[in-house]
Amino acid sequence: MVGKSWKVDCWKQWSASGTTKPKENFDVWNNSYTRSRKMKNVLLALVMVALLVGAQTAVADTVSFQQGVVNDFSGGSAYTGTEDNYTYSPTASQNHGGNQTICVRIADAAQGGMRTTLLRFDLTSLAGKTITSAKLKLRAYTTTHTATDISLHAIVAANKDWVEGTTASGTQAGSSCWSHAQYSTSAWAGGSNGCGVVGTDCGTAIDTVPTAPASGAVDEWDITDATTIALMNTWITSHDDNAGFVLKCATGWAAYRSSEYGTVSARPELEITYTPEPATMTLLLLGLPLALRRRRK
Repeated sequence: MVGKSWKVDCWKQWSASGTTKPKENFDVWNNSYTRSRKMKNVLLALVMVALLVGAQTAVADTVSFQQGVVNDFSGGSAYTGTEDNYTYSPTASQNHGGNQTICVRIADAAQGGMRTTLLRFDLTSLAGKTITSAKLKLRAYTTTHTATDISLHAIVAANKDWVEGTTASGTQAGSSCWSHAQYSTSAWAGGSNGCGVVGTDCGTAIDTVPTAPASGAVDEWDITDATTIALMNTWITSHDDNAGFVLKCATGWAAYRSSEYGTVSARPELEITYTPEPATMTLLLLGLPLALRRRRK
């Protein structure tokens, strides 16, 4: 409104001054004024876009989900959303969901039967956020590991109903074990194989750790591929669809500390990198034309 009033005042002054060509002078001024306003609007738009892009980058953050540890999304209470269990082929009906260790093992003469580890983290508290990457961190339990190529796989939807169980080592109805996702009513999609059949029970390897670490040291699996990240984002909206992960190895064996381990800081940890939901930035961008319109008045 100030600009419009200014133009009226200028026209009155030029007309009253007796200038022979006030209209021409006014047109020159008006054209200059209009170009100036357009340039200001362009600059304002560029500044706002730059601020929005900067904000999108700045708000990217990380949070760790670890049993018994408070995080920014646990509502001030300790996180309790980790489930883990290992399965063992010689005792195919036994559950180990209450054990302080989780293990992987390949069947051979030296190591005996096979073991796989099941892991799942409740991510529903991340509602309104978008996962961009993740890391699974496990702390080694002993110093005698011989495992190589310890691989992390996403469990397929057909096996999503596996149950952690609560026994350290024993048969428990309704819990996961080598032969069943829920003993003895719901078998694994791939049969009695500890949820370990690639392509039927789980996907291809997300990441592989070459060798197991010394006791207390940390193994990390990077989760960055687009397919797994997209899958994990569906787990935010529906925990019922969260099938979790399975760990396997190519040779030897390895043991890690489970979510029941006494030292809280040594339990399995899923570190998530996230950003705000894309819709949030879309709403901000939709407000840009309104801001420019208000600026022109």
